[in-house]
Amino acid sequence: MKRFTSSKVNLKVCRNFVLLAFVSLLLLSATLRNSFITQAVNSDSIVSFPQAGKFYTLAGRTFLWQIIDGEKVTTEYNEEIHKWSIQDVVGDVALVNRTYVDSYKRPQTGENYTDTYDFDYEIAINRTILSAYLKTMSFDTIGFLGSSAEPLDMDVGEHTWGWFSTDLHIGSYVLVSWTWDRNFLGDTLYEIVGEEVIQVIGQKQDCWLLHMPPAVTVDGTQGREETYWVDKDTGIPLKLYNKGWALDGSFGWEGEGVLVNTNFDLEAESTETPSPTYTLTVPTTPGFPETGKFWSWYILDEGWNMRGLSNVSYYQEGLLTRWVANVINDEALVYKIYWGDYLCDVDDVKELEAVDILYTVYRANITTREILEAISSLIYHVNMTSLTYEIIDRTAMLAGDVGEETYCWLPTNIHIGAKVNITWSYDRPWTLDNATYTVIDEKILNALEKTQACWVLYLPPTASIDGTWNYSETWYSDKDTGIPLCLFSKGWAVDGSSAWVDNCWLIDTNVDLGPCTYYLTITSTAGGTTSPLPGTHNYTEGSLLNVTAVPYNGFSFAHWLLDGIKTTQNPITIIMNTNHTLEAYFIDNIKPEISELWQDPPANNVQPLQNVTVRVNVTDYETGIKNVTLWYSIDNGTSWIILNMTALPIPSDTWITYEATIKGYENCTWVTYKIIAYDKAGNNATKDNNGYGYQYHVIPEFPTTSILILLTLTTLITTTLWKTKRKRQTP
Repeated sequence: MKRFTSSKVNLKVCRNFVLLAFVSLLLLSATLRNSFITQAVNSDSIVSFPQAGKFYTLAGRTFLWQIIDGEKVTTEYNEEIHKWSIQDVVGDVALVNRTYVDSYKRPQTGENYTDTYDFDYEIAINRTILSAYLKTMSFDTIGFLGSSAEPLDMDVGEHTWGWFSTDLHIGSYVLVSWTWDRNFLGDTLYEIVGEEVIQVIGQKQDCWLLHMPPAVTVDGTQGREETYWVDKDTGIPLKLYNKGWALDGSFGWEGEGVLVNTNFDLEAESTETPSPTYTLTVPTTPGFPETGKFWSWYILDEGWNMRGLSNVSYYQEGLLTRWVANVINDEALVYKIYWGDYLCDVDDVKELEAVDILYTVYRANITTREILEAISSLIYHVNMTSLTYEIIDRTAMLAGDVGEETYCWLPTNIHIGAKVNITWSYDRPWTLDNATYTVIDEKILNALEKTQACWVLYLPPTASIDGTWNYSETWYSDKDTGIPLCLFSKGWAVDGSSAWVDNCWLIDTNVDLGPCTYYLTITSTAGGTTSPLPGTHNYTEGSLLNVTAVPYNGFSFAHWLLDGIKTTQNPITIIMNTNHTLEAYFIDNIKPEISELWQDPPANNVQPLQNVTVRVNVTDYETGIKNVTLWYSIDNGTSWIILNMTALPIPSDTWITYEATIKGYENCTWVTYKIIAYDKAGNNATKDNNGYGYQYHVIPEFPTTSILILLTLTTLITTTLWKTKRKRQTP
């Protein structure tokens, strides 16, 4: 920088060069972009997808955060699931339904929300969107928030990311649209930057890597970057990673998603050698939960039944997330949110029937897994065609679960042959109640792109409470945490009229993502601040941090209240092993300032019985002035008379002028006085002439006769002297 500032000529040349280079770069990028767009469109000629009846589902998570006073604060956690269903293909046009759910939690409030979106598209074979329509329903744990239905004209003419071309190569480009634009990106170029083999839904897939470099949104306020892993054979996106940020640094987000289901092969078990057999014998303490932990399952449920002459089958995809909201001593508050999308086939006529959103809250013992209280269970049954819903309260049906063992987490201290109790929720006559599972094996499974050592828990065919149904289940439970990694279950009516099969597997958990996060909420009284600044801050579990109280001028630090407990250590060290509240208390310890006094009449000219007015300027920059008093004594301080001084309406940015009047006294009276000022914090200052007090003496009054005598004498003396002087001057 110093080299350029030494010469204005060099600086001007440099600026002109940079400006010329920038303009040239813009022109070059525009030319290249037009070339790339042409290349991208032309490369989208051969697409092996869609095919009528095909579907696939991506699920993922997003962390949203914001910057507050320089601190990175996690504000939301989202889980998303996108299901693309190719309902029909007519010529070169595909009729596509995309169902998208967004379930998110705001840790500051602990509130959970669910938004359900239903998109209907007409999409050309070259991935161009011909028409788009969106229906939305939003809920929280209290109830319905709102609904909407709207055409998405903004998406028409753009290029879907629902599937990609298969005729690609490294260095080619693909156009991708950010649908439902709002102020996001529109048509954006993605470059094929590489190829990679990844494992999804238990199988290895050969993929193209499509990358969008950092780009700025339409309104110029945010940046975006994104990468897709696209299956070479089908063009289906198997995995994605994206992030976004505000250009002013105020917030950002980071997300990832992975394919969790297609109508191809779903199951593939790892062939790796199982871990050594455990020799522990007692199923007691689980390795979970911890406050703030969560884990999510993807659920695929298929079934059929006969209703008279109608053959009814259904297909359901669901996302189930469990949160451990709080752990106090041996008890945990467990929160469950479930989203399910039902597609029914009645007499071979397909129709989207409903979406179910389920909220359930338990209180459980973390050691015994016993359910202590079933707090609530509400289902919102949503018709996405009419955008109507009904609420079903199933809390009463959970009463039978109290005292039984939850399946939220399973014992870790078990062995082959051990027995484990698991509660079936919503006890009804045709379901199971408290079932006993046997540990029959141990396996190595692939979950979350990692190999996990599991116990295999099996429930053999078991009759329902009323004997009309049979059920069988197999659980795969992580040995270290007790979290169920996958579940295969089935049920069938004894009379053969109905049956279902259910597959669930873990798609997300923060056990493998890092330590738990706790929140520190800092506040302060007037008179100071803190470092870090007041506000809510998040820290990883076990973090040690120092918080310093910083008083303003005129104040001093008094004490902290840490979770309601008083302490005076400053800075204070806090171990983040739970959520904490911290408040800094400051006190004003600076005395008021009192100016020099003004007295009328002056001290050397106070006449008998004449009132004396005293004025003074007083200021306090901290808590402010409470009162100012004038103390005076006529017996040399043996006793004092106190006067409250009055504030005068004299404009000033710094001082307040106070006034008091001392009544008049007889001649020869000595009056001593001082000023005392108090601020609102109780500090006081005294102005007393360095301890001597301010004094004045009432002037003595002479009698009239004495004055006449003195005047006569003065006249005689003056006359005599004049006459003597004249005689001396006479010749």
